Amino acid sequence: MMPACYLEPPSGPACPIHSLPLELIIKIFTHCSNDTVTSIIKLTHICGRWRAIAFGAPLLWTNLPLLRTQAAKEEHVQLIHEWLHRAAGHPVRLELQSPYHPACRSRWPNYKDSAIPSIMSGLLRMPPSGYREPATAIGQLRLYGTPEEILDVTSVVPAGAFSQLSRLTISCHLVHDGHPPICSPILPFCYSPHLREFVVEALSQLTTRPIKDMIIVPWSQLTNLVVDQVLPAHQYLDVFRQCTALVTASLFGIDVGEASPTEIVKFSSLQHLEYRLSVWPTALFHIGDFPALRILTLEPPCNCPRRWNWGLDREDLLDVAHRLPALCKITIRRADTRRVEGDIMDFLKALPATLDYLRLDRCRVRKDLFTRLRVHAGDEAPALPHLTTLSLVDTYLDEFLPADSRAAEEELYQLVESRIYSAQVEHLRNFEFSYEGERTLDAGISARVRALASDSLVVRLAGGT
Repeated sequence: MMPACYLEPPSGPACPIHSLPLELIIKIFTHCSNDTVTSIIKLTHICGRWRAIAFGAPLLWTNLPLLRTQAAKEEHVQLIHEWLHRAAGHPVRLELQSPYHPACRSRWPNYKDSAIPSIMSGLLRMPPSGYREPATAIGQLRLYGTPEEILDVTSVVPAGAFSQLSRLTISCHLVHDGHPPICSPILPFCYSPHLREFVVEALSQLTTRPIKDMIIVPWSQLTNLVVDQVLPAHQYLDVFRQCTALVTASLFGIDVGEASPTEIVKFSSLQHLEYRLSVWPTALFHIGDFPALRILTLEPPCNCPRRWNWGLDREDLLDVAHRLPALCKITIRRADTRRVEGDIMDFLKALPATLDYLRLDRCRVRKDLFTRLRVHAGDEAPALPHLTTLSLVDTYLDEFLPADSRAAEEELYQLVESRIYSAQVEHLRNFEFSYEGERTLDAGISARVRALASDSLVVRLAGGT
């Protein structure tokens, strides 16, 4: 038999992929080129036609995640210039990953040197003739490294260099001993007219000083803000009150600190707020009005030594409820409702009539909560009269005796049934329940709850029969 390399080419029809429309081939290439730099480069090495297609499709070159092997030598700068040039004016997503990034640590655990700052400096030099200035090509930028690396990267960038930047992410995860927080401000993003999304991961590792002094961005034009590991020393409220154009905001950490005396700010565009701090968000809600807020998520951190005390915070809860006239969806995670069911129900009752969605996620509950959510005959003002979706997910039922657990599950059934048939409230349309871990509802209760399902009610239960 002749070696394969000497065989005659097949005389049959051409490869089926060549019969596909060009737009479909580009779509396939797009799905193959989102993970690494090398994935799209490999596509250009298959054949001349694929190479021509890839070079003629600018959208394939709008994602540039640089691991240390793609940004470790000076000659890589020219290749990166060519990459940005092939994007043909489309904003590029650039991700700069230091050796502390998980992808680098898993492949090259002994690599300690970082060429990221020098690469950024090289990208800011005058580009080759006919090429765009690199910084103006960046639409999304993610910086991943130690505080020193991030400061080194940004220190070589002049203010206003990123004229097309719309999303900025700064991440300091996996910082080890010997990497102190920065003490100098990050300045190059202060004149980014298109910046709308800003994400800070592990803020407490990046800096322990006030945010307004250390990260200079146009806060007033942001529409999406995510800040992780907030400390009181960051004085978060001083920048949050400037974010009057926000549509969504997520906040994680310890505390936002005290609010300095000032006039109430109206957040007329904010629709979705997620709050996961150790301290109840009294200060946050006291600085402003939230007339458009529709979705609210409240969660004390799972490793927080000092959980929210719903009983002591009752008056603050009621005050917050009256500041949310458009709220229609609330999620409460990891709450301990035992012995404060009345305070929580008072808070829920004080929320506006627009509320139609309640989700309790990974909460510790007792039978009393089900009783209070149930519609009782003769109630003049039943709780949550317009509730149409009730979701109790990964529930921890705090009833020790089997008989008490069975009674609680029976009360859960009565709760669902009352909200289907009672004329005092809008009828329930979606109900979801699951226990934490592998526990399931009693088979009899589960069957009865499932039997309530109809064309107007969707029932989802984890486990059971």
